Amino acid sequence: MCSPPSGTSSPVTLYDDPRRLTTLLRLVTEFLIEWLYVQDRACGGAQVVCVADHVCSQVTPAQLREFVLPNMQALYSAFPNAARIYHNEGRHSDEHLAMVLDFGADVSHFGSDVHALTDLYSKVGDRLVLFGGLNPHGAMRHGTPAQVRAETREALRAAQGHRLLLSTGTGTTPEATLENQQAMVETALAQ
Repeated sequence: MCSPPSGTSSPVTLYDDPRRLTTLLRLVTEFLIEWLYVQDRACGGAQVVCVADHVCSQVTPAQLREFVLPNMQALYSAFPNAARIYHNEGRHSDEHLAMVLDFGADVSHFGSDVHALTDLYSKVGDRLVLFGGLNPHGAMRHGTPAQVRAETREALRAAQGHRLLLSTGTGTTPEATLENQQAMVETALAQ
């Protein structure tokens, strides 16, 4: 295995040089906020800020608290008037979920294939609008419209009394047929 060029980070920086990593993450976050401000001014005000993150569920809770939480809070707090969406379809422990609630996001696009709606609602309540509900690798991708309708009704029952942006969690795969997508929408509209 080759070493990274001098002056760059390696996968073990998280462990052997956390101070340097903290500085790098702060600089990247400041850059992202400034870049989003440029877009905000050019478009007449950001209506939505979406952070697609795949790190949160891959680090320990202690690492999340130290390295990720302050930067997510800085980014989301920079846009208080926008709808703030957090996207991470990984499996989150209860400790991770508690910190996700502190990020400052309004909406969480979660992995419907790894988290059940009822379980998430019991942990996040209505502090976040959940975005998902249908398994992207299940009926939507491989099933029939009737199976998609059944899964959609089940998701809507689980969300009763809560806010939900019905979708597949993580995204819709290219194999999902138009008929299956229509079945989800028609079932939701009929409720």
